[in-house]
Amino acid sequence: MLRFVTRRSVLIMGAVVLTAVAGWAGTRSRHTPSPQVLATGRDLFEHEWKPNDLLAKSGDGLGPVFNGRSCVECHFVGGVGGAGLNRNNVASFELRHAPVGTTASGRKAGVIHAQANAPWALESVAMVHAVFPAQVKVGGRPVVGNATTPTSGIATPNDLRPVIVHSINTPALFGNGVMDRINDQDILSLQRGRRYAGMLREVQGDFAGVPVGRAQVLANGRIGKFGWKGQSSSLNEFVATACAVELGLSNSVRKQDLPQKFTHDTSAADDMSAEQITALASFVAALPTPEQRLPESESDRKAVAHGSQLFRSTGCAECHTPTVGSAEGVYSDFLLYQVEDPPPGNGGGGGGSYGGGPVEPEPTPSSDPLPEEWKTPPLWGVADTAPYMHDGRALTLSAAIEAHGGQARDVRERFRNLSADDKQAVFAFLNTLRLPKDARQPAAPPAPAGQTLAFKR
Repeated sequence: MLRFVTRRSVLIMGAVVLTAVAGWAGTRSRHTPSPQVLATGRDLFEHEWKPNDLLAKSGDGLGPVFNGRSCVECHFVGGVGGAGLNRNNVASFELRHAPVGTTASGRKAGVIHAQANAPWALESVAMVHAVFPAQVKVGGRPVVGNATTPTSGIATPNDLRPVIVHSINTPALFGNGVMDRINDQDILSLQRGRRYAGMLREVQGDFAGVPVGRAQVLANGRIGKFGWKGQSSSLNEFVATACAVELGLSNSVRKQDLPQKFTHDTSAADDMSAEQITALASFVAALPTPEQRLPESESDRKAVAHGSQLFRSTGCAECHTPTVGSAEGVYSDFLLYQVEDPPPGNGGGGGGSYGGGPVEPEPTPSSDPLPEEWKTPPLWGVADTAPYMHDGRALTLSAAIEAHGGQARDVRERFRNLSADDKQAVFAFLNTLRLPKDARQPAAPPAPAGQTLAFKR
């Protein structure tokens, strides 16, 4: 019996080792593309797409609705693959209590595109309201009707207007290849560790800890790491979705949107092949990683070290965790937090909400993000990636800290209580988190963005 168990154990161990080696080899090959693939991905990233573009294979090319004509048009600050300015912001929307087109949890999200190939296809906030009308409670019964003129009854404070509109700033892509290699278990282990530590502090009578965020569990069971709300679990999915949504380039992962319908065009032919998406994602994965650059003088280095310690002691590092898995210096935990206080009488935050609504229910671990919930953004490169926050409302690091509310309110108050010198030390530390020196600069200044939408604040 012992011989049988031992032999079986050896066989199992061998299988495990072979599986691990195969997985390592597959991961290694996936992240070491050939120079030709990287060159193709770079060309696709900088290519200015047109309707019926020659690169679009069997598809219709750019559009019919889109937010930019190339990736680099919005990702250029600090180099090719960087963030975007506020002029490049995208209008996105979320639905609550929507009668149609919802996910299992009752939510749907989409984009109000700023540009279109034809005037008739241009989109607006009013169109979203028309496609997803309000539900008005009449006699305790929800009645579907127009956002301003209900089918029956009169709009009341119980108006369940579903549309929440956000202005979304373009995130930098530097280091996304490193982020792609973060294992889901690294994020979940970090989350569990913080919960256990918080429970221990509370047992000891310390209730001043920072609330623990929740992982964005996607429909495929994976943890969302990419996007302001963790919409994608892999870089390939993130890139493919951006191509379809922002450029109107259908692919096997995500189809382009139908103009004014705010839904996928399932019949659209693919504009990009799987090989093109892979090349583009490989180029993004190969973008250089942000770095910490320390000052030369000893006194300045001491100030940075002091600022780093204060960053931890005030609670900033609880969410902006320095290292997650193999991603050193990323300064994020990739969890969702409610980081802003909803305006009075408004059911959602988001730096640009439309319409009021009821108080949101407490989210469950697998539910979609609330309007005021956002994934902790990585801080690597933060010194060179202004503006800040998901909507770019903060033009300075100081303004970004002041913009923190909700579950981050106590950390903000601790920072406010620091002395002027200590605050400057924190800024000295943050200013060492820089974009990579070897970032490739755009060949030409990006074209200005198309029409912008006005948001009710």
